[in-house]
Amino acid sequence: MQPWLRVSLLLCVFGFFRELRVSEPFVTEFLSGEWRDIEPEQLNRDVYPIGTYSQVALLVFMFLLTDVLSLML
Repeated sequence: MQPWLRVSLLLCVFGFFRELRVSEPFVTEFLSGEWRDIEPEQLNRDVYPIGTYSQVALLVFMFLLTDVLSLML
């Protein structure tokens, strides 16, 4: 397998497992507690999308970084 393909596949697997969100029910319960004053609807509308979009931006950056590093090696 070519090195660039291996790195790209590893990044895709990392992005997939990052988005599984196994802990989301626990985080939702923690953040929507009475002392945090955040509604569950507000979490789904305002807080969780930020993590998703930032992950997409990070993956694009990582793909570009791996391309640059593969050219250097």
